[in-house]
Amino acid sequence: MPAIGTFWAATGSSILKIRTRKKQPSLTKLPSPSIPAPRFPGSVSGPSTNPLATSHTPGRLFSKPKSLTRSPRKSPGSTEIFSCGKAEFESAFAEMRRAVESDPNRGAEAFSRTFRAEPDVDRILNRALPPNRDVYVDVIWDQITDGQTDIALQVWDRLVAIHPRLPLRDVFPLIGALRNSKRITDARRVWDQAVIVSGMADLQGPPGSVLWDGGFESGIVGGGYTWLFPEGLRNVQISIDARETHSGDHSLRLTF
Repeated sequence: MPAIGTFWAATGSSILKIRTRKKQPSLTKLPSPSIPAPRFPGSVSGPSTNPLATSHTPGRLFSKPKSLTRSPRKSPGSTEIFSCGKAEFESAFAEMRRAVESDPNRGAEAFSRTFRAEPDVDRILNRALPPNRDVYVDVIWDQITDGQTDIALQVWDRLVAIHPRLPLRDVFPLIGALRNSKRITDARRVWDQAVIVSGMADLQGPPGSVLWDGGFESGIVGGGYTWLFPEGLRNVQISIDARETHSGDHSLRLTF
């Protein structure tokens, strides 16, 4: 199956024609359209097997189709975009979707590459990516790593809409990013949604409570709005105890 994904991803990438090059000071100083087109893997002349690699990857040169025109839109940094018509975009999205369906591990990379050509999150999620829990989670983590919290939040909303069964720990990075950027309302909303899709809604506590899992019943600590225990304390050990209980099945043990 990965070989099939390689084929579809290479096809989608060649249609989008994304080229990374040194940033030019203005459009008037851009090279003429006769410059070599980007290199794409998958050809017999290149050793790379990564179909979504940038133009630095060795491979056979493809000529730039006449339907592609230089676009004044540029993505952040030094990436220049060649835009193409609606038919070309739809074809590229279809090939990318086939690639990710064959190999879900390509999801984050496919999203990133496609977003550089068409920065429309909803359109990419509708056309280029399958509605897959693991794909969406990988995209969210990748966007958080790149500092794109707004995009990660959009993908999270799409993830929740497909009603996945999601481990609560998978949302820790997004909660942390939202809290670090002082978006407490969004962080709380995402947490409440995550608690539901993780099957732990019964641990919410009484209405208005500032604590989640006040009885230590979840067994999950270390992120989001779970319990955070300090590390490195001298002569003190903190743990969840299932032997000594009170109103529930667990309690907090402090050992001196």
